[in-house]
Amino acid sequence: MDYPLLSLPDPAPAYLPQLEPLHTEHHNAPAQQLYGPYGIDQTLQTQLPDGQFATTQNPALQQFSLPTLHHSYTQHDADFASDSQPASAAPMGPPDRPRKRKAPTLRADNWEPYKKRILDLHITQNLPLPKVRQMIEEEYGFKAELRQYRSRISQWGKDKNVKPQEMEAIVRKRQKRKLVETNKGPLVFEVRGSQIEPQKIERWMKRHDVADSFLYAPSPVAPLAHRSLGDPQFDFNAVSSTFENEIGVDAQPRYREEEEKRLQDQILEAEMSLESSTLDIPGMLYRLGSVLIDQGRYRAAEDVARKLVESHESQSGSGDGDAETLKSWGFLGRVLYCQGLYVKAERLLRRALKGEKKVLGPKHPNTLTSMGNLALVLDSQGRYEEAEEIHRETLALRKKVLGPEHPGTLISMGNLAIVLDRQGRYEEAEEIHRETLALRKKVLGPEHPGTLISMGNLAIVLDRQGRYEEAEEIHRETLALRKKVLGPEHPNTLTSMGNLALVLDSQGRYEEAEEIHRETLALRKKVLGPEHPGTLTSMGDLALVLDSQGRYEEAEEIHRETLALRKKVLGPEHPDTLISMGNLAIVLDRQGRCLGLNIRIR
Repeated sequence: MDYPLLSLPDPAPAYLPQLEPLHTEHHNAPAQQLYGPYGIDQTLQTQLPDGQFATTQNPALQQFSLPTLHHSYTQHDADFASDSQPASAAPMGPPDRPRKRKAPTLRADNWEPYKKRILDLHITQNLPLPKVRQMIEEEYGFKAELRQYRSRISQWGKDKNVKPQEMEAIVRKRQKRKLVETNKGPLVFEVRGSQIEPQKIERWMKRHDVADSFLYAPSPVAPLAHRSLGDPQFDFNAVSSTFENEIGVDAQPRYREEEEKRLQDQILEAEMSLESSTLDIPGMLYRLGSVLIDQGRYRAAEDVARKLVESHESQSGSGDGDAETLKSWGFLGRVLYCQGLYVKAERLLRRALKGEKKVLGPKHPNTLTSMGNLALVLDSQGRYEEAEEIHRETLALRKKVLGPEHPGTLISMGNLAIVLDRQGRYEEAEEIHRETLALRKKVLGPEHPGTLISMGNLAIVLDRQGRYEEAEEIHRETLALRKKVLGPEHPNTLTSMGNLALVLDSQGRYEEAEEIHRETLALRKKVLGPEHPGTLTSMGDLALVLDSQGRYEEAEEIHRETLALRKKVLGPEHPDTLISMGNLAIVLDRQGRCLGLNIRIR
């Protein structure tokens, strides 16, 4: 049947929801808030970033202090065969090859009487392990295999072998001192009390093709591409980055790059030092993960989050009753949300919330953070009534527990306004956005990322009401401030670009809008990856502006590609998928064709 000619639905600007921030014990660190769909400010809770489809929202991270990351090594007693074996009949074939006798399992307390002497011989006197083993056996009658010596010395934290991540840190520092800090003398490196000879460092560099005349960077500077579901790679070293003043690279430093490098160096130094409290490492990892999310580098943040989860789960055994494990689940859930993996994120956040209500209580800040982040995930899936109910409950509890001007309370306010906007309740949404913006300017300052989120979100709700000139003015101001504060390729900056293009489109300024949409799409493919919900939003927006210019064949091609990717990434019934179906049906109708499907446009 023929479909009636429908007006194109207004493209939804990208809201920047904010995720719940991490609670950290480091009170001297500045509070931050989540950004939106593609980036996050670290503060208490996050608010959805400004304008795009409901698929582009990012949660804010919370900073928690984690338990120690060191692994416990347990050895169990084993049964041994008796030395006197019953005689057996003489074999008819060739004699059996004698079996190597299994070494007895030795526990920590078996080694304790000889620990001081072993370390004195091996570490202080620098004797090789075979010699140490021989002397200990002669002096005390204590017998153990060489591999058992190596394992035990490693568990004591005194092994001389330099781990790959330790050598990477050493090479980075060495090259920085040599090539950048030329006014300072050479560094001497020690790992667990043993000095690392320069020749050993040079051999490692040669073996790994590290040029002596360049700064060493174990991983790329640019944000990693979005990883699709399945097969996560847990390489913690992927969070390492190049130096700020990298030779031969004329690039603007990343947002909060100095803090990122400082945390990486502190973590590596703490892991190499016996004197550093292991409790420091988890806290630093949380803060590093928050910085990476703030930079829009979600895959690197996921690596950090999974490292924390694995550490807590291995120590607690059963995670549901351990507060630190629950925090790490929530943290990972936020990172998955930032990548558009909403189903996985919801599952983790519900699990964390259930445990936190039981272990910490329903009013604990961590519990409220999980509630707010769960509401964001529901919002991203188009479940607006459920999301609104949880946002209102979270906001009421935060006002009561934290106070009406606390950054976490302001995050809940902003996120509630967004879900009202999504339901077409624009006047209610505008009122809350204006109140949130005023409080953020007062509490956080006019250029804080959280304040910029409120500015962008207010502009969106004005656009929805047809107040285009007001919206354009605020979008341009927000974009300029984001370029200044976050950098030109930060996900939130790209959100502002896309939203500005939408308001230009609304005013019939199609060529200007198309130019900005194409630039935004290219940058999102680079920064977020070709299948990220934010990238798909830019594709759909570009197709709409082409349709507005009567370029139906070009628009159709992009709508079809967007629809296929949204079905794959978000599912066939996601609101954004339905929008793509409706938009494709419209552009076909304009050409006198029909899609052949029953289309329902929400």
